[in-house]
Amino acid sequence: MIDDEREVKLPDLFGFDYVVGFLEEAGTAVNGANGFIPITFQELESWSRMVGIELTSWCSSTVIKMSRQYCLQSSISDDPMTPAPYQAEVTAEEMVLIRERVQRKIKSIF
Repeated sequence: MIDDEREVKLPDLFGFDYVVGFLEEAGTAVNGANGFIPITFQELESWSRMVGIELTSWCSSTVIKMSRQYCLQSSISDDPMTPAPYQAEVTAEEMVLIRERVQRKIKSIF
């Protein structure tokens, strides 16, 4: 869960955000019998042909690697206590604020 009061800082993609767009459009993963599985080169090639985008070999390989990493992180994140991969470390000051906010919310219930 993302804390509404904290800014989420995703990594800078240095102009390669279009590659993430390709991953999102082609599909980050497909459903397998036991959960997500990465997209294949055949599926990516089929998608690129259907939408009329010719991917370079580097771009294709990168999209496939991102799909594999997405599936790995999805498997790791089955535990709800697993922090998001982009989550910054919580400072001691932030932890105090979080605890105070949770205490206020609990008190408001009763």
